[in-house]
Amino acid sequence: MQTLEDRLFSAQNNYYVATATDLFSAPQLMKQSANRALETALETDCLIIGGGLAGLATGMSLLERGEQKVTVIESRSVGYGASGRNGGFVFGGYSLGEAQLLHQLGEKDGRWAYELTTAAVETLRTRIERYAIECDKRESGIVLADGFTSSRPLKAKQQWMQRSLGVDWSWLDRERLQQHVTSARYHHGLLEQNAFHIHPLKYVKGLARAFVEKGGSCYEHTAAQTIEPYEQGVRVTTDQ
Repeated sequence: MQTLEDRLFSAQNNYYVATATDLFSAPQLMKQSANRALETALETDCLIIGGGLAGLATGMSLLERGEQKVTVIESRSVGYGASGRNGGFVFGGYSLGEAQLLHQLGEKDGRWAYELTTAAVETLRTRIERYAIECDKRESGIVLADGFTSSRPLKAKQQWMQRSLGVDWSWLDRERLQQHVTSARYHHGLLEQNAFHIHPLKYVKGLARAFVEKGGSCYEHTAAQTIEPYEQGVRVTTDQ
């Protein structure tokens, strides 16, 4: 018997799928290859395997830089995996942590790597506006809340971020924090004002729609079976 968790987070029965419009249902998009499998031979200059955030963002970047024939194939549906069912928080940084990042790469390269992520935040924000992607964007920032009474560790982090990475996170005392967090557990926090929140599956679907409208080809339900050298390029065989 399935548990409630199983039902909520199964492949096609979850919050994200239930609340994301099928943006490929428009007839003009169906004619441009969206939401259907690849059934015939196709030649393309650039082939991207995987229709998640990485694949679609790469495809869009290629089109924006002047590439003409760019194709994305996806074995299920765009955003099927983690790309379409994550927390939706858009902000800079890595799971590694900022201090460890600079420790491993050095100050110069570590700061460069961190700035790549803040540039990515702006790219995502720009694409939402440019391509009119409806993804429930909320420009409310993200709060790093602290449940400890001492403010010293968090203030030290705030100062280190400003000194080492040039990032200004706003200090929130308990009163200001209550404007963002409806819990009495936290005593203070830092507000990353440049961050925002989206519905991830709506964004991925919207990015795929924009990719197709811009001239790209996107084939769902098209799994790559083999990849091999072929003449001057590569041949990918799909399940059909």
